Amino acid sequence: MSTTIAERNKPQWQALGVALTFCTLLGGLAYWPINTATTDLKASVLAITGRMVSRQEMEWRQARGAEDRARMEVSVKSLQEDQVPRKEHERVWQSYDQEITNERESRMASNQNSARLTR
Repeated sequence: MSTTIAERNKPQWQALGVALTFCTLLGGLAYWPINTATTDLKASVLAITGRMVSRQEMEWRQARGAEDRARMEVSVKSLQEDQVPRKEHERVWQSYDQEITNERESRMASNQNSARLTR
């Protein structure tokens, strides 16, 4: 009986080995998808990093855009200042039309006067 009690108190190395192997397999199966996902994530981050625009480049682009807008506004303003309004053109055209009408009338009057004198 003492041998059976001694055998019961003895550690069960075979059972512990099987349990440890089982836990290792479960841990490996749990770690495998995590490791794969981490590798995929690192590859994605690397691809994004290669295509991303840095803060300095964004600031440079923004400054360049502001310079372009300022240049364009100056150009538009100078064009607006150099442009003559339509009403002013119409006044000048009316003046030309009036001058032409006056010239015709004066020529017709002078032709009539010269015709009277020659009769």
